[in-house]
Amino acid sequence: MASNIIFTVSCILLALTGWSDGSMGDRSNYFRTCLLQCSQANCPSSAFFVENDLPDASWARQQPWYMKAFLWECEDECKYNCMWDTVDRFRENNYSIPQFYGKVR
Repeated sequence: MASNIIFTVSCILLALTGWSDGSMGDRSNYFRTCLLQCSQANCPSSAFFVENDLPDASWARQQPWYMKAFLWECEDECKYNCMWDTVDRFRENNYSIPQFYGKVR
């Protein structure tokens, strides 16, 4: 009997949390492709590249002090830029603008 209750509660919790995997904007193919390409091109492990004076650390070297103060990383910059690129793409195609990083429903 107790196992039935645990199972039922588990199913209810899974049903309630199953939709929290991202917003339409984050899940769009255009956004994901942009994010992957940006991260691969611009976001190597910054600390390693800076310490070893490798050229791929350019983003970390060019990062303004205020971005460092707010712990803004290369990946955050990619997410921000790709979000706006995706919004522009949706507008060009007369689609409604999706929500990013929020509730799905």
